Parts: sequence; C-alpha cells; structure tokens
Amino acid sequence: MIVSVNDPTALEQAKDILSKGGLIIYPTDTLYGFGVDATNEAALKRLETVKGRGGPWSVLVPNAEDIRPMVTLSADEFSLVRPYLTGHTTVILPVRDQWVHTAVAGPGSTVGIRIPDHRFCQQLSLFFDRPITTTSVNRTGQKPMNSIQQINAEFGSAVDLIIDEGTLPPSSGSTVYRWEQASLIRIRN
Repeated sequence: MIVSVNDPTALEQAKDILSKGGLIIYPTDTLYGFGVDATNEAALKRLETVKGRGGPWSVLVPNAEDIRPMVTLSADEFSLVRPYLTGHTTVILPVRDQWVHTAVAGPGSTVGIRIPDHRFCQQLSLFFDRPITTTSVNRTGQKPMNSIQQINAEFGSAVDLIIDEGTLPPSSGSTVYRWEQASLIRIRN
C-alpha cells in the first residue's frame, strides 16, 4: 500500500503497522528508509530478509533529550556529542542494554542514532513509543533508491506500507560518526 506523506492518516497507518511487527518504507531528509520496531525480533528478521543483511541498524529518535537516558555516556561526554545529533548525521553511541533488540546493536552495544530533519520522521518517532530502524531502501551492495516507482517495483510486495514523498534528490545518505576513546570519529561522508 502506498500513502502520501501528506495524507492525514499516514502517521497513524505507519504506527499501526509498526506496532504489529510490520515493515514500512518512509522518507527521511536524505533517503527513503526501511523501518521496523527495533525491539521486535520477528520484524528485524523480516528486515534482514528484505535488505539482504543483518544488523547493526541505525534507529530514529525524535530529539537529543530522548536519547540521553539511553546512552552510557557521561553528561560531559554527551554535551560533546549533542551538537552532532542533527539533520544529515548518524552518530554511533554506546547504549544501555535492552533499549533495542540485540540484533540492532553493533560491537560493544553501540547503535547508530539518527534525528532526521524531516517532519514525518520526527512525528513518527514521537508517536511510536519504541525506536524505529532507519536504513536505506536498497538491497545490500546496491545503490539506495530515491524513486517511489523503483521502490514500489522492487519492494512493494515485500513491505506493508510505503510513505510517498515523490522522488527524493540523489544522496549518499547521512554522515556517520562513531564515539571512540572519548571523541567522535568520522567514518562516512
């Protein structure tokens, strides 16, 4: 099913599908993303099958204040990271156990945190009370797709809902930083 990002029911439909362990495709400020409940093992297995790889996965959060209690950084360390938790950036941080399913986490219980500068993402991450995966819409090793026609042709039968914002501008995705030895290291873009 395809629903316009401007449809007043889009948010409720996305939340309902995520709550039931479903798989959605939604626009971000960089690319279209695959989204599932990051605490639901069955949903994560389905994402692995569609994407063609396992985790780690990044997750959406609505704002930096909501992520603060989930990370294992000190207050001073978090103050260094906070300015990077915006827009086109993913920051890989150590997180508390059981915030996400173990299939989401990377080495050392780390998770990529993303706060897109996109109204739908912000609303969805506020409206849905659990972390949501965010990973580019493509098969592993292929270029990310930015056209709804391409996305629907390739993944329409494999997902429960596509939130349509039209064709997005070409993008290589977010810039990625990793917290390492008390500083941020740029690892992509």
